[in-house]
Formats: sequence, C-alpha cells, structure tokens
Amino acid sequence: MSKRKSAEKLRRQTKKLFGWIESKIIDSYFIPEYINYIEQLGNFVQSYGSYNIDIDKFNGIQNKIENLLKSPDLSPTQRDSLESKFDLAQQLVPNLSKF
Repeated sequence: MSKRKSAEKLRRQTKKLFGWIESKIIDSYFIPEYINYIEQLGNFVQSYGSYNIDIDKFNGIQNKIENLLKSPDLSPTQRDSLESKFDLAQQLVPNLSKF
C-alpha cells in the first residue's frame, strides 16, 4: 500500500475510534480495533519515520485505553495485549506531528 493510502487509512481509523469513544461503543469492540490501529501506526512510523496526526483525537484514544487498563473487567490476556499496544503508542508519540 502506498504511503498516501496508508496515511488515509490511519486517519479514518483515528476518526472511527474517536467517534466510538463519543458514541460509547462497548469495550469488547473497541479493544481489538485499537490493537489493530496501533500495529498499523507502528508499521507506518517504522516505514516512513513519522506521521501527521490529529493529536487531540489520538490523546483522547490513549486516555480511553488508560482508563480501560484500570478496569477490573479485563481478562489478564486482554490487559497484557492492551498494555503492550498502549506502551508502543506512547513510544510512537515523538514521531507523531500535529496537523
């Protein structure tokens, strides 16, 4: 996939995840989408070095995950996977620029 198409896909995913937060979509749908999103974001940054992102939406998504990680309702497997992707996302922040 080209850089442009990959960037467009990431923008759509950012918008979708943030919209799901506003719509209060249940966590069992949100978590796998977040994990996929961070994997794709990591691959993009690894391939191209940086990514222009709506940092406010990204921070909103990260805040949602931070709150989920505090939830007693997560299974240990979910928690480990989610925590791993949250940590990866935090490592990517220096390579994200606002637009």
